Amino acid sequence: MILITDVSSRMGSHLAMDFLKSGQKVRGIDESRGQMARLISEGLDAATGQIDDPVFLSSTFEQVESVFFIIPLHANREDSYRHYFINLANTMTKVVRESAVRNIFLISSMGADEKEEAGFLSAYGEVEEILDTLELETITLIRPGYFMDHLLPKISMIRTKDMIGDVINGDTPLYFTSIKDVASTITTMYQENSFFGRSKVELYSDKMSLRRAVKIIGEYIDIPELPFVQMGDQEYRNHLLEEGASISFANMYTEMAHAISRGAMVPALIDPQTPNLPTRVEEFIENVFVPAYKSGSEEL
Repeated sequence: MILITDVSSRMGSHLAMDFLKSGQKVRGIDESRGQMARLISEGLDAATGQIDDPVFLSSTFEQVESVFFIIPLHANREDSYRHYFINLANTMTKVVRESAVRNIFLISSMGADEKEEAGFLSAYGEVEEILDTLELETITLIRPGYFMDHLLPKISMIRTKDMIGDVINGDTPLYFTSIKDVASTITTMYQENSFFGRSKVELYSDKMSLRRAVKIIGEYIDIPELPFVQMGDQEYRNHLLEEGASISFANMYTEMAHAISRGAMVPALIDPQTPNLPTRVEEFIENVFVPAYKSGSEEL
């Protein structure tokens, strides 16, 4: 049995569907059963609850051999995200030690080795260090680059402000990654049993700046002059707050954006000039972003 946390997220749902289609037994955790309805109809064994509750989490581990640990990133959390990440890692570690789990996969991030002033990147690094204390057959740290899927929330900015902006420097090369590609790669690794010991796996499919990505978006949605705007910290924090994010989330994102701008989110283990995933940014824009833009939804 496979256990996937935050199973209704984009990453979790792609993973669950890939595993279910391959014939694996999958248990998924989420805070709302309603959000898991589509996956339940495909055969998911659903568990509803909070993964920071050790009693609940322990109850989901029956017959589980492998855990796919996705940290829920709810943008409206008011408390410290760093403490939240550490608390989840400690809870997961405690429950795994008391279980028969043999393998754990963490969805982390490229740049997780950054120690200071890196927002979510350094928080993922702290989770990695806590999990490393486990004595399991395998601990696999999946480190994708900047998700193309993060472009989808920019749709509201296009509609309300006629531009796309970010705190991230628009000219910094980003190592873009598609969530769908990451899920597919993990599924293949698991099916082929090509994971072992303690390993870190970096993944990306295209190297491009945000400014260039915005240029492509503008061409595809018939706004050829769509600008990328370099926003100041407070201006972008205010934008995030307007979108429903908490101050804590806005501060963590801004700190991460500065780290990305200085080149923290780059491959350290693989060739930075040779992508190892298939989907290119332009392909994602054409096949995912544009349909979402036209439908008025960010959930495609």
